[in-house]
Amino acid sequence: MFSTATWVLKIMFSGAGNDQIGGLGSTLFLQPTAPYWYLYYLFLIFLIIPTFSGMKSAAIGLAIAFAQNSWLASVIVPADLCYFEIEGEVLKNRVTKFFSGISMKIYLSHMVIFRVVEKFGINKMFGSGWLQYAVTVVAVLCRATIFAVVMQKIIAIAMSRIEQRVVSDRIKQRGIKSMRALMINKFLYPNGGSETYIFKLGEYLEKQGHEVQYFGMEHKGRCVGNRVNAYTSDMDFHGGSKLAKLTYPFKTIYSSEARKKLGLVLDDFKPDVCHLNNFNYQLTPSIILKIVKWRKKTKHDCKIVFTAHDYQLVCPNHMLNNPNIHENCEKCLGSHFINCTKGKCIHGSTAKSVIGTLEAEFWKLNGAYKYIDTMICCSEFMKTKLDTNPLFAKKTVAMHNFIVKVEWKDTPKKDYVLYFGRFSKEKGIGTLIKVCKELPEVPFIFAGTGPLEESIKGIPNIKNVGFQKGAALERLIHEAKFSIYPSEWYENCPFSVMESQMYGTPVLGAKIGGIPELIQVGKTGELFDSGNAADLKSKIQKLWNDKVLAAEYSQNCKNINFDTIDAYYDKLMKIYK
Repeated sequence: MFSTATWVLKIMFSGAGNDQIGGLGSTLFLQPTAPYWYLYYLFLIFLIIPTFSGMKSAAIGLAIAFAQNSWLASVIVPADLCYFEIEGEVLKNRVTKFFSGISMKIYLSHMVIFRVVEKFGINKMFGSGWLQYAVTVVAVLCRATIFAVVMQKIIAIAMSRIEQRVVSDRIKQRGIKSMRALMINKFLYPNGGSETYIFKLGEYLEKQGHEVQYFGMEHKGRCVGNRVNAYTSDMDFHGGSKLAKLTYPFKTIYSSEARKKLGLVLDDFKPDVCHLNNFNYQLTPSIILKIVKWRKKTKHDCKIVFTAHDYQLVCPNHMLNNPNIHENCEKCLGSHFINCTKGKCIHGSTAKSVIGTLEAEFWKLNGAYKYIDTMICCSEFMKTKLDTNPLFAKKTVAMHNFIVKVEWKDTPKKDYVLYFGRFSKEKGIGTLIKVCKELPEVPFIFAGTGPLEESIKGIPNIKNVGFQKGAALERLIHEAKFSIYPSEWYENCPFSVMESQMYGTPVLGAKIGGIPELIQVGKTGELFDSGNAADLKSKIQKLWNDKVLAAEYSQNCKNINFDTIDAYYDKLMKIYK
């Protein structure tokens, strides 16, 4: 496009220009217009890249490039290298990462640096033309790199100060003082929903001018931490030495190591709030006692806030579900934890269930949970279950998890119904598969993996695309007529239900746990009786056969009102205070 425009202008005004130009064909394909040759090359390079579908074809392309001596070689070689960079990851290392980070600065500064080199006569210090050229190139690259690094530092400092000023002004406007928040979670690396929660929340708190540090287990994948680098030892229940495994039963009930290491962080950071997340077994409630002792000793006002990501405080196996009989169970509610042992509710193991029971009973008698100031429940349903403990009922508050808003897209829908998630019994996949078999005229796409994956094979109207994420999953959700969430256990605040509606896809969800709180029946989706195949089949037929209704539900998703992180932050600040 650029070359065509330039060609037209030069043909029209060649008399006023400083050079002539050939025909359009020659200009576009043989002798591109000088100022835009690099655009031409980029176009060809990225046109050629897709042809290198594998290592073998890339190697052949490289061999052809070196075997012939034409302009095509200068295109094939960069394209081939781009393949290895993009697909093979050969060029992904610290050096290339560093230079790619300052490439724009080098580009902007290299001509200025070149003139400086020329002015000082560095290019004329040697008699050999090739030597002059080599020295000039090296001098320009080195000086441009140094200049780029220095400028990047200056720009980073300037931007940081500007951001600090903006954040400070924002905090003053909101009337919120800067706070120090200590996020406590057993895993400090991406491992599940609770980790996503603390990372995003911590990042947002920092953007608002608050200081954030983290405490949990040490791990090779740890991506957040604290100033004193104090963490507990990694407890791998599925690995580790035999000696370590022998000590685990004691450490899961009370961890003196976690208490000691947390003390170091408290003394250094002096948090205004300790925000607990998943801490049982690996960190243990001993950390609560340490926080209480520390704030008494220092007279420092420090809130203890807990976000309940599961039912751990009222059910030793976290789920209110007996995995052995695949049934929801509330026998432990009211602090009757002995039922965990009776039902072998933890991994079907008597020994593990005994340990879980002892842990729950120990901390019930110890009374550590009474020191928690506020318990955040991610659904009203979860709140009702925690409220069965009179001690907790005074502290609980229901707050649905936040969701990152995306720009609305009116995406054309395709003819399929989507299930995305884990292929397991508690997710209701067995009931869904049964219904799919009874509806051969309805095409289904399953996206996920799990223990029941084999049971999907051989069903003509189910296409299993495996585990999906990112843009691929987003596209699947966008284009589905509607999605199904058939869970058969007490789900709390499933992100999948919110995510589907956020992308404009209505949800047919099971009437269980916190799912009904997320679907506006008759507006953004429908509900069916959990585990009821007949009801599920009827609701699928209703949405599938009534295209107008499904389209209406999809448009209604525009008006969903899930909390953004901004709204969640405002609520959280009231709790932190």
